[in-house]
Amino acid sequence: MLVYQQHIQEVSALPSQEWLKLHSLITRTQQAICKAFQPDKFDISILGNEIAHLHVHIVPRYQSARIVQGHSFTDNFWGSNYGRYNGVSPALEPSLMHHILTSIQSHL
Repeated sequence: MLVYQQHIQEVSALPSQEWLKLHSLITRTQQAICKAFQPDKFDISILGNEIAHLHVHIVPRYQSARIVQGHSFTDNFWGSNYGRYNGVSPALEPSLMHHILTSIQSHL
């Protein structure tokens, strides 16, 4: 998830130059995730219903399972909107979360 630093509630309130910066950051983040984990597709959402602050969800999607440090990631809703997850993500071990984060950061 990318969180905009200044308090803005709607993407339409972004000045044009800021939108270009956000677009660039979304693109760079997607590229880093691609290099680290080779997803088949992305779902990108700009929401604000629960948290009234501009933030972007970048959700990698996988047609087949991916193994990361011995943990199998399976996208049971491939071909559907990721919203079917109902906001519930599986709990991951801190060491696995650290590995995922540093893998993405290393490609930014």
